[in-house]
Amino acid sequence: MESSEDKVFDKEQWKLEAEAVIADVKCHVKELKLSDKLPNTNNRVYLNLTTLEEVKYCVELSPLGFAVVDKTYDSDLNREAQYYETPYSLLNYISPEYTRSFGLLLHEKLSKITHK
Repeated sequence: MESSEDKVFDKEQWKLEAEAVIADVKCHVKELKLSDKLPNTNNRVYLNLTTLEEVKYCVELSPLGFAVVDKTYDSDLNREAQYYETPYSLLNYISPEYTRSFGLLLHEKLSKITHK
């Protein structure tokens, strides 16, 4: 039986997945982009993230989920054991401002619906 760590995905699919994540959360972070220094492979990609609190992270996206791998861009030397299933759960954990920003946007959208 194949474990999630052993799964091999197309390298381009990982990049597309990362781009979808970036598009989905970009208004709730200061910066989020693919690392151009760490190797993006057929089983993981790396993202450089700056939260709204101005804290920098390097995040791995793999079959296991999302994990902080360092608190600086383009480095995976301080890998944390905690994986998050979604980018939202990771951001909820590391960025209180993400949670606030997401909540405000949701409130604005709901207000528009109720005022139509």
